[in-house]
Amino acid sequence: PPVLTLKEYLGSMPSNQRAELGGDFLPLTDDNINAVDPSNNMTLLMKALQAKNIILTNLLLQDPLVNVVLVDKNRSTALHYAVKLTDMEILKKLLKSGNCTLPHFTKKASMCTAKPVNLTS
Repeated sequence: PPVLTLKEYLGSMPSNQRAELGGDFLPLTDDNINAVDPSNNMTLLMKALQAKNIILTNLLLQDPLVNVVLVDKNRSTALHYAVKLTDMEILKKLLKSGNCTLPHFTKKASMCTAKPVNLTS
C-alpha cells in the first residue's frame, strides 16, 4: 500500500475531524509542524493524542522535526497526553523519539516547565 504523508492525511480528513484538531491552525508543511494553537498552546501532536488519533500520531512521530517536549497552557507535554491515551506502543515511540528528554528544564536547572507525569493513572 502507498505510504500516506502527513499533508495527504490532513488534507483528506473530514471537516469535523479537522475542526476537532484545530481546523485552520493545522500545519501542512514541515516548516510549521510544531505550530501551536494560540488558544491553548497545544501542538498537533498533543491534539492528535488527545483525540486518540493513532494514525496521525504515528505520522507525526515519524517526522524527526516534531518537537515532543513543547508545553501547553496546562503545563502538559505530548507525553502527558500519551499517558492518558494508555497506548504503550505510542508511549514507547514517544519516549524513543530523538528529542524526548525528561524532565524538560528551563535555563534555571531547578525549575521544570512541565508538570510531573503520573504513570499510575
